[in-house]
Amino acid sequence: MRRCRVCGAEISRQARECPRCGAPGPSPESKPNALLLIAGGAGVCAVVLVVVAGTMSNPAPATAWGNCEADWTKCADNAQLMNTPAIADDMRNKCREAADSQANYRAPLWPSNAFQSFPSGRDYIDSGIIRATETHAQFEDRTGRVVTPSITCRYDLLTKTVLAVDFAQK
Repeated sequence: MRRCRVCGAEISRQARECPRCGAPGPSPESKPNALLLIAGGAGVCAVVLVVVAGTMSNPAPATAWGNCEADWTKCADNAQLMNTPAIADDMRNKCREAADSQANYRAPLWPSNAFQSFPSGRDYIDSGIIRATETHAQFEDRTGRVVTPSITCRYDLLTKTVLAVDFAQK
């Protein structure tokens, strides 16, 4: 016995149509071969297992970005280094703090993207020193006038400390 796919009535497996609703039963050529279904399912499972096992035993190599974030000496260039948040944000925060400590009159006003510009090349990675410049921060001088000096901060990547902050009038 089987159930009618339309009304759910129980009908004989040999019936060509449902005695309750008249829905046609499956034709002999449309009956799925159970062995074929089992073999197909097993084949799909085998392919999935091979793919999953292959990715587990051969993990994807770390990307250059991941290497750079974990070790600044692995950065490809200054741009990649300065776009690595853990490194660049620490440098920017420490350079701002060092410059703030040298403000004599009031707290400086910093742009939201302070110390964002950097030269192309690899000199930061090769030397281990970031030389960042900011030209839009506003400081007050002794007369109360707001000035925007060029501020250069040298940051040591190895010790994660500011080596020097220099101010120059533009």
